Amino acid sequence: MRDMSADYGIIPYPKYDENQADYYSFGHDQITVFGIPVSSVKKEEAGYVLELMSARSRDTVIHQYYEMALKERYARDEQSIAMLDLVRNNFLLDTGWIYCEQTNLAGRLMRTLVEAKSKSFAQYYAKYESVFLDKVNELNEAFEALEIENGG
Repeated sequence: MRDMSADYGIIPYPKYDENQADYYSFGHDQITVFGIPVSSVKKEEAGYVLELMSARSRDTVIHQYYEMALKERYARDEQSIAMLDLVRNNFLLDTGWIYCEQTNLAGRLMRTLVEAKSKSFAQYYAKYESVFLDKVNELNEAFEALEIENGG
């Protein structure tokens, strides 16, 4: 982007309406998620290592990426830097996106409709409602099993 001759700017997702207090950005289905195999005999230790790696990455890699790469190298003006801060400071993560595959893509329902240029939300949802609910129940049962297994 540094060598681009075309001008560009950075903006957050628009507000839903004037009553929304802040701008929000969302992580979608391109998020790295770690897993620890059920067969692991050192689950707790593996969890500690992953937590430490994530924290160190946040403090080093992610910080460097935003501050040095995005702001110093690629942002062209102070407004773009302010927009990067706005986007980063109001970042939300919807677990519906993370588990969309396990819920038979219920989390992607709106994207699917937009891609199909369809306005038939009710019809689409009605068609798949029982599948979505069954998959959500399976996911909830899996989480409940983890709580019981871990003494929770």
